[in-house]
Amino acid sequence: MSEADLRGKLNPTLQPAPGSQHLRFVGDTIQFELSLAQTTVGPLKVCLRTTLGQAREVLLSIIAPVESGSTPTDEGWRDLEMSPNDGAWRIDVPLNQAGFFKATAHVLDASGFHHWVEGKNITISVHPAHTRFGNTIYCAFPRLFGATKITNQPATAPLDERLAKLEDGGWTIIPPSGTLRDLTAELPHILGRLKCKWLHLLPINPAPTSPDTRMGRYGSPYAALDLTAIDSALVEFDRETTGIDQFVELVDETHRLGGYLMLDLVINHTGWGSVLQENHPEWFCRLDDGKFESPGAWGVIWEDLVEIDPKPVELWRQLAEAFLTWCSRGVDGFRCDAGYKVPLAVWRYITAKVRMEFPDTVFLLEGLGGSWDDTETRLTECSMQWAYSELFQEFSGSQVAGYLDHALKQGSLIGLLVHYSETHDNSRLAVKGRDWSLLRNRLSALTSVNGAYGFTCGGEWLAEQKIYVHGCAGLNWGADENIVAELAELNELLSTHPCFRDGAKLTRLSPHESPVFALLRESKNGDHLLILANLDCDKENALELALPPAWQQPTDLLGQASTSINSILSQRELPGERQGAPTTTRFRLANSAVHCLQHSKPKPTESPIPERLAQCVESGIHSDVYPSVIRWTVCSANRVTMVPVRHDLLIEHDSPFRVCLSDNERLIDSINRQSQFVNGSHFALLECLFQNETWNLELIAYGKKTTRISSVIEFLPVELDVASLFFDFGLLDCRQLPMSLLTNGRGAMSRMSACLGESQSKYDCVLAANLNPTLPVDRWVMAKRLRVWVDVNGFLAELDRTRMISFAAGERALWQLEVPAGEGRSVRLKIAAEMPRGQNAIQFRFEAEGIGQEDKVEATLRLDIEDRSFHEETKLDAETEKHFREATRPLTKGVGFEFIPSSERRLVALATCGRFFAEEEWCRDIPHPVEASRGQVGSGDAFSPGWFQLPIQFGQSAGLLVSINEPTEQMLGQAYCPDEIDCDDDWDGFAQALNSAMSAFVVQRGESKSIIAGYPWFLDWGRDSLIAVRGLIAAGRLDDARAVVGLFASHEKAGTIPNAIFGDNVSNRETSDAPLWLALAIEELSEKLGEAFYTQKVGEGSRTFLSVVKSIGESYIGGTPKGIRMDAESCLVFSPVHFTWMDTNHPAGTQREGYPVEIQALWIRLLAHLSKLEPSGEWSSCLTKAEQSFVDLFWCDERGWLADCLLAKQGQPAAEATTDGNLRPNSLIAVSLGVVSNLIARANVDAATRHLLVPGAVRSLAPLPAQTPHEVRHDGKLLNDPANPYWGHYEGDEDTRRKPAYHNGTAWTWFLPQFCEALVRAWPSDPGAVEAARGYLGSAAGLMNDGCLGQVPEILDGDAPHLQRGCDAQAWGVSEALRVWHLLDDLT
Repeated sequence: MSEADLRGKLNPTLQPAPGSQHLRFVGDTIQFELSLAQTTVGPLKVCLRTTLGQAREVLLSIIAPVESGSTPTDEGWRDLEMSPNDGAWRIDVPLNQAGFFKATAHVLDASGFHHWVEGKNITISVHPAHTRFGNTIYCAFPRLFGATKITNQPATAPLDERLAKLEDGGWTIIPPSGTLRDLTAELPHILGRLKCKWLHLLPINPAPTSPDTRMGRYGSPYAALDLTAIDSALVEFDRETTGIDQFVELVDETHRLGGYLMLDLVINHTGWGSVLQENHPEWFCRLDDGKFESPGAWGVIWEDLVEIDPKPVELWRQLAEAFLTWCSRGVDGFRCDAGYKVPLAVWRYITAKVRMEFPDTVFLLEGLGGSWDDTETRLTECSMQWAYSELFQEFSGSQVAGYLDHALKQGSLIGLLVHYSETHDNSRLAVKGRDWSLLRNRLSALTSVNGAYGFTCGGEWLAEQKIYVHGCAGLNWGADENIVAELAELNELLSTHPCFRDGAKLTRLSPHESPVFALLRESKNGDHLLILANLDCDKENALELALPPAWQQPTDLLGQASTSINSILSQRELPGERQGAPTTTRFRLANSAVHCLQHSKPKPTESPIPERLAQCVESGIHSDVYPSVIRWTVCSANRVTMVPVRHDLLIEHDSPFRVCLSDNERLIDSINRQSQFVNGSHFALLECLFQNETWNLELIAYGKKTTRISSVIEFLPVELDVASLFFDFGLLDCRQLPMSLLTNGRGAMSRMSACLGESQSKYDCVLAANLNPTLPVDRWVMAKRLRVWVDVNGFLAELDRTRMISFAAGERALWQLEVPAGEGRSVRLKIAAEMPRGQNAIQFRFEAEGIGQEDKVEATLRLDIEDRSFHEETKLDAETEKHFREATRPLTKGVGFEFIPSSERRLVALATCGRFFAEEEWCRDIPHPVEASRGQVGSGDAFSPGWFQLPIQFGQSAGLLVSINEPTEQMLGQAYCPDEIDCDDDWDGFAQALNSAMSAFVVQRGESKSIIAGYPWFLDWGRDSLIAVRGLIAAGRLDDARAVVGLFASHEKAGTIPNAIFGDNVSNRETSDAPLWLALAIEELSEKLGEAFYTQKVGEGSRTFLSVVKSIGESYIGGTPKGIRMDAESCLVFSPVHFTWMDTNHPAGTQREGYPVEIQALWIRLLAHLSKLEPSGEWSSCLTKAEQSFVDLFWCDERGWLADCLLAKQGQPAAEATTDGNLRPNSLIAVSLGVVSNLIARANVDAATRHLLVPGAVRSLAPLPAQTPHEVRHDGKLLNDPANPYWGHYEGDEDTRRKPAYHNGTAWTWFLPQFCEALVRAWPSDPGAVEAARGYLGSAAGLMNDGCLGQVPEILDGDAPHLQRGCDAQAWGVSEALRVWHLLDDLT
């Protein structure tokens, strides 16, 4: 060995000691320290190797081998590097998860050798936080809570003569029983008056009813027939609820009152004839003679039971499912009857399955018949946490001392041993009198660890009747002589005093044989209690203890009379002795007396909060580091909440709650959490759980009443998937039927469904032409739909959705369909459709795969035609029928027909082969459900002049051309769709998909270019075009961008540009933001093209782009012809009513006359731009004043975000305006443009995240009470609630339903990129913010995969499920996503 070889020399030691056992609670921190035998010069890496923090991985390592049959593994280990500290290495590990964990440590030296700590692994049992203290259990037998509960006698009344005869004849007579609702009615007594924490139910499953298999008159609930069913005798009959409903009522009320519910569930046997036995008899034990085996104990065989054979793994899965079923109904824990009889491997699997979904579940092991090793392994390796104590059967001083020494030690190391004062298996304490009952209850409670103490129903009323599980006993309910107050006093003590909390040190002070038991309890913060109990019921006894002087005048917390204890100070401190030295005190206790003595008031104690939960609660806008936390509150319930990758989900409510996340089909384990109280509210944290999954959230809040709130959580993916290809099963997953949008660069369109021949809207069409040869104008629908049938060897099939294999859409549409060919064969038909650039035409091509030369394949096509503006509907009557019939005729040359309704319109349908048969068909009432939902006519008509018969031969294709006002003869010579119809047409990435989508909107306008705002109904709007052009600039499409910017710059006049262009009409200039967007587009284009761009000519005149920008600025300062004017005092810009993008009118949807926030942001950006271009001008002074006025006047301190508008009339200064503090997304523009930063920027982004953000879009108004009342009126009638103006669904009549919603809750896709840009501006240079922004922006990909494939719609419903509304394809939604995606790529 070389001198540098350290093997065998370091000898690392670890504290806590190897092999030691520890019990901790969620929220605690455990410290590890490693030291070495010798110091070294070389570098060392010291690591704690542990499974702490790896609960999911540990549980999966138990579950996976069982379910997959693989070899069991010990997974979940990870290394945590320890830090040097005073010659040692330390690490503090937060305990944020419940479970059973292990730890050791190792040292890695410079040579790469690992020096391991010798000894066994340290084990850490981490229990749920709510079990730290006050674990008092009330054991209830629901059957006993009926009318007979008040008696102190056996409650099974003799049968009358008639019923007795029936019983003698073999009939089963089941007497009336207490019900679950009877028990629910007593919860205020159990959980309120008695202050118990846990309600423990004996089994509630149905029991056998036949006389031969039923024990007793009622039957034993331990003879369960169905592990997940409820005994109908416990259910109150009503016509509105089931037994499960009534059980959930009991659970909800238990939780509402602050309690927890534990259920007795037996899995080592069932009742005879159980569901399990009937369905799987092979899962049960048999005797040598083949008979089913019944279990037994203490020499007794229970003939109503049949023993389960635990070996089959499939059985384990069913048993685990039973536990999960009860957990899903709200059960918090389980008493595991005879748990020692169930093999360790079975329990490990069951508890692991349960903890995967319900990590806070408590398992109480009833292992009284098993060995301590059985108990210890189940409490640790099986993570069962609690077990029955045997104190209830220990009576003498030596028995009590000996057992408690064991129980107290193990309870603080591996799991609580619950001291039941009496159980249903034992005789009642009250039989021996009140004093005895009090003694045993007080002893059990005051010697418990963490207050783990229980008693059985009726014990508080001194009930004397033993509980026979197959019978019914009175509970002496309401008796005058009782110990209700005494037990309540005990339970209060266990739940509040620090000495009964976790971490308390318990020391027996009395001798082993002493009849007086003495226990000193010391809390973690130094409080003390002295427990004294005279175990002798017949006489008083004395005990001498050496105690500090502080105990000279103790207080009895049980409030007992002083006569029951007499303490005599027998040895006082002598002069010169050390101050505070112990003195001997003699305590004389009356018979059965129990005392809980305290010498000083306890110090306040608070339970620790899990580290990550505390961090998430404290995180927020005040940090320069982006908080990767999504907060969910009740106001988020009506939306889908997005959670980006590597983000935690923090649920908050003002009342205690439980929360469950589950998928629709339960294919994935659910996630369940209980809230914790932090800083005045209640929180639950779900840490970085999933990616690319959608979950249902159910929150159950326990306030004055129990309420259930449902919502949806969408965990965003790491990588985006924008698919242009949809398979048939994918169509079923779409919320809206996919469709294709094809365009020609001139404003024409084709809009066809994935289900060929189906129409959802009047705007669905094979071809809607732009009849103007140079300018975009309203489209004209002439080809409505194409219906196709295919005949293969005489087998005819219509090509409807049942034949669909796949559908793809992009620059062309592609269908694949499967049709029968006879003799079990099928043929795959491919159809492609494409619009030639610049032409009002669409070409179809048909191919068949899987055919031979002998196969005969013919396609039958019917083209249904119309003749209307795209906003209208066709309705057939005698006049319109004549119109179509007289204008249609077969072609004289070629296969097809022409439709010439006027000299301005000529439609031609021409096939490449086959025949056309002129056989007309009238199509009436074609459903248009989209229009029906919009309050419009819900159907339309069409005319079919005849049908095409197209042969599709082996290795060849057939085609159909549909054109409007095009030279058909020239087009016939042009190539159709590609020779090979390729359906594998996915885009390479999100940016490519967006860039492809953007091409549909860029159209020719004379010699220039413009941008169609949206399909199917918009034309080119100024604001939309100039917002959309920013995406072209970012994508490097500078020629297109230059042409669009040049078009609108050429129309600038006195600070105004066209709001919309209708043909060649540019007179509509009612917009205050479009000129500012133009200035911003010029600024961004100049950054790409260089400063020389400003000097380039605009249009045919002498003006330059610089002069246009200056004209806008100067006109806004001096005032435009339309009333836009800068307020000289504030340098903010006044905007007339309906001049912003929120411009609905008749009725007016928004009140934004005055100083809208986004106008100011754009104006300040323009002032900054002009200040750079002309530093010596007045722009800089205006900029300074405007920036200060913006912050002073727009910041709403009481709400924590920027106002949406300063409401004012013409000529009213901004300083005198009324602040509209309602939360809208417009303030995000101020952040994205850099007008505000730091805290103000973060506050607005945070507000939008919490109230406005939905997948793919941002709401136009938050669903919050209005700070400024907002009325929407139509014809004098109030349409909304001004105090709550949010409107979450965009449907119904236009004027009374859709317009009020349009900008008052409807979610807009173009604002999602604005939000994402604002996010990275608010936390600049933060990689976490960039990653989050990419995730949020990527949610637009989901929109592109639904509805109009490859496109982004105009708007969504503000409320979940956020259905697509408005235009199917909107330019600024696509272009803004494209622009910001490039920005995020640059930042990445």
